[in-house]
Amino acid sequence: MMPLRSLLLGLLSVCLLAACEPGNSLRSFSGRELRTVILPPSGSNSPTQVVFKAELVPKEPESGCLQLHPGVEATLDGIPLTVTPGMALTRDGPCGEPGPTFINPVDTALFFAAPRNAVLEIRDGGERIVAEFTHFFARHTFKQVSPTPTVKPGEELFLPWDPPTDDLSLIDKVALDSLGSVPAQPEAGGVRVTIPAELPEGALQVTARASAIPAERCEGVALCTAASLVISPRSAQVLVQH
Repeated sequence: MMPLRSLLLGLLSVCLLAACEPGNSLRSFSGRELRTVILPPSGSNSPTQVVFKAELVPKEPESGCLQLHPGVEATLDGIPLTVTPGMALTRDGPCGEPGPTFINPVDTALFFAAPRNAVLEIRDGGERIVAEFTHFFARHTFKQVSPTPTVKPGEELFLPWDPPTDDLSLIDKVALDSLGSVPAQPEAGGVRVTIPAELPEGALQVTARASAIPAERCEGVALCTAASLVISPRSAQVLVQH
């Protein structure tokens, strides 16, 4: 039988090598999706700030419950984010919700200047998860065109998107004011729609659902995704003329 002193020294060595920290290292989350969204702050119809939130979401069933080490840090373009390590194993066995999250308010003004990339970085000692989203700081809506585009009933119309780098594959239809929806065809840099033949003359608002923001870099996880922002209305005005 191993002497007690030797056993304690061995356990101490293992503890030192493992850093004796609760939770899991970033490597344990390498198979997950880093999912980011922008949320409006509660209780404000015209906020000067919105809430950035990122979460490490399982893509496949996992063995056991993962929780971040304490002391993990995260930033969005240098803006510190509040880190929640995630829920540990519950009494009944399954993992709790939510997973590890990274959250903080950001100024809406960042999204109305010239489009630019944003880098999300999560650090745990020497380990990193890094996501760079293409033109994250941008309006993410139809491009404002002047003068207002004109179209005849029954004609096709191409509506450019700002920024043109967004993934528009989620947009399969657009709304025409309160007149209902029509099919839409995403193309590079915009959306093509056919104006119904029965529409009367006059101004018309064309509104689309969310786009997605592509990741230029995605390191340390299996997938990095970002939903576009609900800051400015996703609508364009066109003029229907017979």
